[in-house]
Amino acid sequence: MAYSALVAPDLSPEMVTAGENLLRTLDSAAVEVTAALWLLQPGESGWRLVISAPDIASTGPHAFYQKIDHALRKLGGTPLSMSLVSALPQTDPLLTLLRVALRTGPGISRIRFTENVVNGVLIPDALVYRLL
Repeated sequence: MAYSALVAPDLSPEMVTAGENLLRTLDSAAVEVTAALWLLQPGESGWRLVISAPDIASTGPHAFYQKIDHALRKLGGTPLSMSLVSALPQTDPLLTLLRVALRTGPGISRIRFTENVVNGVLIPDALVYRLL
């Protein structure tokens, strides 16, 4: 669409690598991540790193954000900050919608999902690392 080509900021290679490194760090800390992806949110803040895990529903998002913050501190020197990260429950409607169209294995992928319509909903742009 014209929006993504003319207005939306690009997802830089540094941000792609930073997201992947964060996911690896969470995996090595035995944090069960069932979804991790960059999502372009037009009209809002641009690109957001969306992360989902089963324990968000049981322990709450605050506890999960603490795990993400700990992983970011462990990484050090990353261009990724907490202000770019959204922790969502597994039942989030957007994640449920994306799972209709795409699933990955438990590893780390880099699947670009651009200008797709899923069940009548436009997904302007996403880079999916994991979607279980």
